[in-house]
Amino acid sequence: MQCHNLPGPGLHTASEWPQVLGRMNMRMQMMGGMMGVAAPDPVQLEILLGYLQRYAQKPINAATYPDLDTPPSRAFSTTCMQCHALPDPKQHTAREWPSVVTRMRSNMTAMGKIVPDEILTENKLSKQYCA
Repeated sequence: MQCHNLPGPGLHTASEWPQVLGRMNMRMQMMGGMMGVAAPDPVQLEILLGYLQRYAQKPINAATYPDLDTPPSRAFSTTCMQCHALPDPKQHTAREWPSVVTRMRSNMTAMGKIVPDEILTENKLSKQYCA
């Protein structure tokens, strides 16, 4: 949190975290002398990577969703994949999705990403995929 807010482990998949963490570590190493940023040692990096991978985003298994080529599904894919792997819709309940969407819209705005006018309107995806 020396440079930005703490990212949630779900921001990336387990396979993406090593590269992301390596890139962030390189930046911390570079900024150590200039800005006093403390970079983790190798043991701390391994612990951090283990944590991030354990709680990483669970990407969607497209084979379980044969209807991913519908307009609501394409909107879901296009919107979410601006920042992270496409999440499995079943990782949240229909009741949880509205707050997830609200939080993600806020994150997208803060990060300068494209925020569609209608994103998952009327919880179409949650009704379609979630229990």
